[in-house]
Amino acid sequence: MALRRELNFVLVAFLVQLFGSALTQELACSSTHSGNVYSFTVNASSPIGNINLMYVQHDGVRQIPLSTTVLHNALNMQVHAERQDDFRKHTCAVIVNQQTACSTTYKMTPAQESASSRTAFDRGHLTPANPNRFSAQAVSNTFFCVNIAPQDPFTNQNPWFTVEDKSHRYFASKDGYVMTGVCDANDRFSPTLDGYKVPSCWWKLICYVDTAGTTQVVGFIGNNTLIDFAGSPSGEKAVRVVDTTTPRGQQEILDVMTRDTFIMDAWTGAETYLRRNRGIVNTPTAANCRSKRTISAAVKNEWSSVMREGVLEHKYTSDVDLEAVKALWGN
Repeated sequence: MALRRELNFVLVAFLVQLFGSALTQELACSSTHSGNVYSFTVNASSPIGNINLMYVQHDGVRQIPLSTTVLHNALNMQVHAERQDDFRKHTCAVIVNQQTACSTTYKMTPAQESASSRTAFDRGHLTPANPNRFSAQAVSNTFFCVNIAPQDPFTNQNPWFTVEDKSHRYFASKDGYVMTGVCDANDRFSPTLDGYKVPSCWWKLICYVDTAGTTQVVGFIGNNTLIDFAGSPSGEKAVRVVDTTTPRGQQEILDVMTRDTFIMDAWTGAETYLRRNRGIVNTPTAANCRSKRTISAAVKNEWSSVMREGVLEHKYTSDVDLEAVKALWGN
């Protein structure tokens, strides 16, 4: 299987060299928007040529991204560049003043500092940097502020890291789309000291075709309410770990969104723009991603095993009672 995937990758590289950038179709950032949500692609260089890296939906009113979507395949398993922080605004003139200034930290108010034992929210990536280290430009472009939002430090550094890391590694044998977004409600600890909106939760949707040829969509939700790094009971942290790493059906993510139609639109945008130059044949259709709203017991168990392995492997940045985690699992 690994050899076949490598041969396919080499074939794609040959075709891209043969046909060049003619296969690339970008969606430029423009004044056109739907409900103040601007949709556009962010491109990047890669070992197989120029690609559309992300399909972005940016909320101009809240000044944070609503979602970013990527296509994941063998390319994302290549590592040719190291992660280097490069937080900066996207240069699109239409939204340049409708983004957070993510090049500096998201400073907390005194009340937020008291609740978290931290001085700033994490500058959380929607699309993470690590799966895009196949080129220096690709990893750098994940640091655009249109891919960054304020995130609870404990959740970002611990259970959400597990969701990102295990999803990436599990996709080593799959092709598909990964969409990450924030809930369109603000958290009770919103806004930041500088007035930036803090979303109430983060979510992730993964759409792929399984070995039986069936489209599956697996989701995750991360509560974004602050947890006290130093003072929260380890049991409270255990609940956050379990809730964040629990696989869910797409409908559960739609239920926490008031503007859920944008998720449906993002599947179409991903299919339209992200396949360019990638030579993918086994990705699901946008229609199938949209229509798969539930998760079967078998698929939930499969992903639960993957996530639980990650939970137990993770090196926590704050005390977590893993025995309490296991108890919540029913072990």
